Amino acid sequence: MRKGVLILAMVVALVGAAMAAAQQVGSEGQVASFRARLSPVALPRNEGVPVQIRAEGGFLATPDNHLAQLESIEVQLNKHGTFTTKGLPICHYSQLSAATGQQALKVCGPALVGHGLIRTTTAFPEQGRSHYRATLLAFNAKRGGGGTKILVQVHGNAPEPFTFVLPIDVTRTSGGTFGTTLFAKMPGFARRWAYLTKFRFVVGRRFMAHGKPQSFLRASCPAPKGLNGAVFPFARATYRFLTTKTLRTTIVGGCHVRKDE
Repeated sequence: MRKGVLILAMVVALVGAAMAAAQQVGSEGQVASFRARLSPVALPRNEGVPVQIRAEGGFLATPDNHLAQLESIEVQLNKHGTFTTKGLPICHYSQLSAATGQQALKVCGPALVGHGLIRTTTAFPEQGRSHYRATLLAFNAKRGGGGTKILVQVHGNAPEPFTFVLPIDVTRTSGGTFGTTLFAKMPGFARRWAYLTKFRFVVGRRFMAHGKPQSFLRASCPAPKGLNGAVFPFARATYRFLTTKTLRTTIVGGCHVRKDE
């Protein structure tokens, strides 16, 4: 009995630590961070229920104050989380590319699946650095061939209003720890003069389809039988830079089995 209580206490402690975890990696002076969290953390053992993912990351300059140009971001999610888009409205690139955030919500609001913000720095030759903040709105879309895509509208107002759309490809794999991959390649103009320094976003959406409640994201808690919690590789972020340098970090996540089970 005491042994069982000790094991349970260890699992609870590990889950609590994992839920607060953040990772920072670096190479040759370049430092990148990534943090991700699942909400709620109390989930059924075998059945997926609606969840949200909150994630954030950042990039620091090297000791000589050099900023690295990001080429792409890849985020992989644990196989116990799934995406559902059947019945969810679709937004198109043309509806977002010349719109403000409010206009985008007006025409594509039913397809909204997430939101957030980014901070960037620009560095033109013979000019000082400038810092900008922009909002993110993520909408459900479709890739050629019927695959899932998320269109992220980036909109800011300083020094002048600007908008661009960042496509994120969503692919499903099987046979490994991670079951879903989100991949985004930075637009060409941004790779030339803009440096991403921080991002934060929330992904998740409940909706009705054919009279039934659905969720863009669903997850279960893969706790072994007899245990009320689990610790597992929750997400892995891969940052690729134009310098050919690649930084990768894995977030360990945790969950509790719901008390009603």
